[in-house]
Amino acid sequence: VRARAVVPVATQRLSGHRVEHHTEEIVASQRQAAEQALAELGSRAGDVVSCGLACQRSSLVLCDVDTGEALTPGISWQDRRAAAALRRGSVVVRFAARRAAAAPSAGPRSPC
Repeated sequence: VRARAVVPVATQRLSGHRVEHHTEEIVASQRQAAEQALAELGSRAGDVVSCGLACQRSSLVLCDVDTGEALTPGISWQDRRAAAALRRGSVVVRFAARRAAAAPSAGPRSPC
């Protein structure tokens, strides 16, 4: 590791066990971290051949397939709004799980 940067993102704890992140803030934090790491490298910034991103998030964002625009806030892994449905073994959840398991993998895709 030649350079690193950390840019925190605020967590919104809302009623009904909802935990979200503002999508614009997530994107801005990634840009800021990249800029800070490159600035730390100074004149060696042009020598970068690879980079990595690590975070403690597993969030869900629904995006417009044509524009890439975020249609929802980032729903955090801490969000529990669907916990009751999952405990009941909701038919919709079971159907979605079966469908996802049967679908062939198309390889990695962009989150938006």
